[in-house]
Amino acid sequence: MGKDWVHPVLSNKQQLAKYILDVSWKLNTSPASGNYIAIGDAAFTTDPSTSHGVLKAIMTGIMAADMITRNSGLSSGVASYNNWISKWFFTDLYGIAGIKKQVK
Repeated sequence: MGKDWVHPVLSNKQQLAKYILDVSWKLNTSPASGNYIAIGDAAFTTDPSTSHGVLKAIMTGIMAADMITRNSGLSSGVASYNNWISKWFFTDLYGIAGIKKQVK
C-alpha cells in the first residue's frame, strides 16, 4: 500500500455517512444541582469521533471548581454551569450536523 492508499469506507461518502451518523448524543439536563456536579462524560456525551475526550473532562472539572470557589458553595452557580454545559453540547451538535451535511 502506497502513501496515497485510502480505506474503501473512507473513499465512499455514502458508506462513510453510515458510520458518522450512527452515534449516541446525550445531554444531562441537570448537570449540576444543590449537592452535585456532573463533569466529563457524566455532563454530556457526543460522537466519539468528534468529541473532546480528556479536554472535556479537564475543562468541566476546572469550571466546576471555579463555580464552587467563586460562589462560596455549589448552589449559587448551578444555573450558570448548567447553561455552559448546554451551550457546549449544542455547539458541538450543530457543528457535527454541518459536517454530516457535507459528507452526504
